[in-house]
Amino acid sequence: MQMRQVQSSNVQAVGYYPASQELRITFRSGPTYKYANVPESVYRSMMRSASIGQFVATVLKPGYKATKL
Repeated sequence: MQMRQVQSSNVQAVGYYPASQELRITFRSGPTYKYANVPESVYRSMMRSASIGQFVATVLKPGYKATKL
C-alpha cells in the first residue's frame, strides 16, 4: 500500500487499499493505525474534507475498528 503525504497538523500520511477496504493512517505523533472495512466513499470524503484530523476524530475513530501497527 502506497502512503500519501497529506496537509494536516495531526496526520502525516494516508493509504487506502480498495480491494480490502483497508485504510491506514500515520499520525505525526508516530503511530500508524489500520482501519478495517472502510468504504471507498468514506476514504474519498476524508481526502476532500477541510480537516483530515477532525474527520478521523469524528468519523473514523467512533465508526471503524482500528488496529495499531
